[in-house]
Amino acid sequence: MRERYLVDAIVENILSEIPSNSDVVRAILTGAGSTFGLDIKVYGAEGIKLVLDYPIGVPLEVAELRDLMAVTGMGSWFTFSLTIRRDGDVHTEFDYEKPEESALYWLDLAGDLKRHPRDKPPRWMLDAIEKQLDE
Repeated sequence: MRERYLVDAIVENILSEIPSNSDVVRAILTGAGSTFGLDIKVYGAEGIKLVLDYPIGVPLEVAELRDLMAVTGMGSWFTFSLTIRRDGDVHTEFDYEKPEESALYWLDLAGDLKRHPRDKPPRWMLDAIEKQLDE
């Protein structure tokens, strides 16, 4: 299944960026249109060891995964959460409803509606697009 391959590639990419002795990695990828952000927290025995939080260029695997997981009339997910454990266990969650509030100012929500149309875009999305256009 292509989706599994893409998730595995994303996990490998994230793991290549962090210390190899990490116990747990929590990554949140946020995307809409052509914009993506990444928030990584790396945990060791003593708690959080490293935090990476920044907008990223369009990673091909993430963009393709959003496209493959889009649902006709409902759009695609905004947030992809990953928990990666040292033993190799990977847990994924996808949120199609709404990204984190802090991401609303930089996400390409208008572009997302063009790429992944929604029959009834949520009010928060339309309001955020209007606010972006006013700025």
